[in-house]
Amino acid sequence: MAVDLVDLDLPETWQPLDGQGMLSLTMGYARQFLEGKALADEFPLPMNPRTAFGTVRNVVLLGTGGGSGASGQLLGAYLFSELEVPFYLSQGYGIPRFVDDHSLVFAVSHSGNTEETVAAAQEAIDRHAKVIAISAGGRLAEIAHRENVPHLAVPGGLMPRAALGYLLVPILVILDRLGLVAPKGRQLYETIELFKTMADELGPEVPTAANPAKRLAVDLVGRFPVVYGSIELTAAVAARFKNQLAENSKVLSIANAVPALHHDEIVGWESVSAPAGDVDGGAGAASTADPVYPPSPVGLILIRDAEDPDKIRHRLEVTRTVLAPRSAAVFELRTRGTTRLARLFSGVYFADFVSIYLALARGIDPTPVPIIDHFKREMAR
Repeated sequence: MAVDLVDLDLPETWQPLDGQGMLSLTMGYARQFLEGKALADEFPLPMNPRTAFGTVRNVVLLGTGGGSGASGQLLGAYLFSELEVPFYLSQGYGIPRFVDDHSLVFAVSHSGNTEETVAAAQEAIDRHAKVIAISAGGRLAEIAHRENVPHLAVPGGLMPRAALGYLLVPILVILDRLGLVAPKGRQLYETIELFKTMADELGPEVPTAANPAKRLAVDLVGRFPVVYGSIELTAAVAARFKNQLAENSKVLSIANAVPALHHDEIVGWESVSAPAGDVDGGAGAASTADPVYPPSPVGLILIRDAEDPDKIRHRLEVTRTVLAPRSAAVFELRTRGTTRLARLFSGVYFADFVSIYLALARGIDPTPVPIIDHFKREMAR
C-alpha cells in the first residue's frame, strides 16, 4: 500500500512534527561534545592519576538505555584494543561479583532516576568501589552526596539518547586524565570538527537529492531495517542505529555484526523469500520461494570501516552477495575520519540523522517515547 510521505525538503511540513527539537539537538553535537569535555576537564578527580593504573583493575559502567547504555557500548568498542584492564557494561539492578575496591565504576543516568542504575550504584558503593556518578541530578546525585561519592553534574532537560556529549565524553576524558588510556584531545577535536562538517552536509536545509541521510530515510519507509556492522568497532554503531530507529523513528529493527552473525543468525535468513519480481533469487537464495513467507521487506544496511581487516571485508562482501537477493534494498554506511573516535562517531551521527528523518517522513514526532513512559509508570505502581 502506498504511503504518503512528508516532504523533508519543505520545512512547513516537517517542522511542526519536531516540536521538541530533536533535529536541532542533533545539529548541536559539536557544541555539546565541547561542553562535555570542558565539564570533565574541570572535574576534581577522586584519586591520584599517577597511581590510578596500579590500583584500578577493571572499569565498569552502570547505565542503560539510549544514553548511558549506548555510551557503554560505544566506549567498549572504541577502547577494545587500547584499555589494558577489563571494561564491562552493566545494565541491570546488580553488579558483577568481581566489583571491589579495585574497580573504577561510572554510575551514569542522565535523569539520575534510572532505578536499575541507582540500585547498582548503591551496591558498588557498599563494596567500596571507586565510584564516579554522572547525572543531571535526581536520586543518583542524592546518593552521591550522601555517600561522599564524586558527582559530575551535567545539563538536563533533553532526551538521554541526544546527550552522548554529556554522558560518554566525560568518561573518556576522566579515563584519559587518570592515565588509563592514551591522550584523547586530538581525537575529540577531530570528532567535533567532523560533526560540524557532517551537520552542513546532512542538515535539514540540504535537499534530499544531495542529502544521503534523507535519501536513506525515505528508502527505509515501509521496510524492516537489518543493520550489520563488524566486531569490534562498528558493531556498536549498528546497535546504536537499531536503538535510534526504535526511539526516534518508532520502527522495529535488528542489529548484529560479522563474524558472529555468520555462526547463528544467518540461518534465519532461510525464512526470507526473495522480493517480488525476483524470478530466480540470485546467489544464496532458495531455488523456490517459500509460500509461507511474504516477499522480503528487508532493508539491509552494512556498515564499513576503513580499518576493517581483510577477513572482515571479505565477510561483508560475502554477506552482501548472499543476502542481497533476499532483501528489498541494500545500503552501505561507510565511516569517515582519520582517528578511531571520529570514525566511530561519523557512523553514529549519520545514523542519528537517518532515524530522525525517517520519523519525520512518516509524519511522526521523533522525541516522545510514550511506551517507555508507560513502562516507568507501571514499574512505579
